[in-house]
Amino acid sequence: MAAPGRRVKVFRHHAVGTVNLSSSSLSIDGMAEHRIVVYTPLGAQDTRRIERLRAIPDPVVGCPEHGRPLSEILREKAEQATREGRNAEIPLPR
Repeated sequence: MAAPGRRVKVFRHHAVGTVNLSSSSLSIDGMAEHRIVVYTPLGAQDTRRIERLRAIPDPVVGCPEHGRPLSEILREKAEQATREGRNAEIPLPR
């Protein structure tokens, strides 16, 4: 496991291209295995690409050939949570 700190992450999405993000990993005192990670766009072009991603009504998660719509994945998770007696409230994308 890498120590907490800043890293650059590069993601490729078939609809918007490459998105470069700076990640800041913050450790939680007393819980070595838990972290909070914040991703921030590196530049204006990365910010625009993220805005384009957010504008997709029901994005495909995964590759275009084998991926599945986000709504389908969230629905399955909610159904599984209900079967297991857990809170089934999973927010859908806006």
